[in-house]
This record gives sequence, structure tokens and C-alpha cells, in this order.
Amino acid sequence: MFLGGFNNITVKRAVWFVLLFGALFAVSDEIHQSFVPGRDPDFFDWLADCVGISISLLLINFANKIIQKLKFNLSGLSH
Repeated sequence: MFLGGFNNITVKRAVWFVLLFGALFAVSDEIHQSFVPGRDPDFFDWLADCVGISISLLLINFANKIIQKLKFNLSGLSH
């Protein structure tokens, strides 16, 4: 399986993988734009893509913490 399977992957490793894959995909997008008439590759466009990926990961982390806190609070109500 890819990367030895996803069962034992840590959150830190997953975040790095998403950042790396996203940055490489953004590079491929910029290269592709060089072949489209009227479009040019731009470093700052790539940088904006990477910042967007980072912000998305931060928001996912924040939402996950809220969900975990709500689950904990709700589990305390059942007793």
C-alpha cells in the first residue's frame, strides 16, 4: 500500500504529505499555465496556493479540536 498503508500514519506526517503534495501540484499547475495562451506561471500564484493549503490545514485542525471538545462534553452528559 502507498507509504506502507494509512493505518499507522501520524497526523504530523499526514500534514507534511498534504503540504508537499499540494505544493508540487501547484508547481505543475504553474508549469501548465506556461502552455496556455494569455497565461503565465507566477511564483506569487504558487505561493498563494501554498498559503491556502496551510490555512486550510489550520482550519481543519481548529475544527477537529472543536469537534473533539464537543464529543467530550456530550459524553459527559450521558452518565
